[in-house]
Amino acid sequence: MADCVSQVTLIFPAYPNNSYSFQFNGPTPLGGGLFRWCYTVNVELEPGSGRGLSHFILEFCEDITLDNISNVTKDGNLLTYGEDYEFGDIKIFPPDDDPSIYGIKFNEVGLDDGESATFCFDLNVNVLPAPGDLSIKTGGGPASESTVLTEEDAICTPGCETPPPPPGRGIYCSL
Repeated sequence: MADCVSQVTLIFPAYPNNSYSFQFNGPTPLGGGLFRWCYTVNVELEPGSGRGLSHFILEFCEDITLDNISNVTKDGNLLTYGEDYEFGDIKIFPPDDDPSIYGIKFNEVGLDDGESATFCFDLNVNVLPAPGDLSIKTGGGPASESTVLTEEDAICTPGCETPPPPPGRGIYCSL
């Protein structure tokens, strides 16, 4: 398992007083084969910048599919697929095909200065956290280099590796 970062703050070079902080809070075993992954997002803006957080994308291992995801929430409120979030190969600068990130995109996040929210999803696969890409879109027009910032391996995201079995829980053979 590669080490990953549990907290990151992204700052646009043109707006050094605006910060978008992400804190990884998980995964948490829920029982029944479900694991909750949560991220708390905080936004601090220079007054009048108009650069609130609009969207963000978290990278996933490509072995994880939409069928593995459930209970996607913002501050405990259930989100709707296709409207509030998307999953798959997400274009960073729509309608262009490249670049893209395979993962989950939270739409219309709507966080402004001093605001925070916690975004969660449940996975029905037990995977280890791994370094993953994070892309954010701020206010100020359509997706472009002045409104989108992507950082590779920025934060812990769902990886491909599964955790080893607990000690004493290996496979036993009797001859």
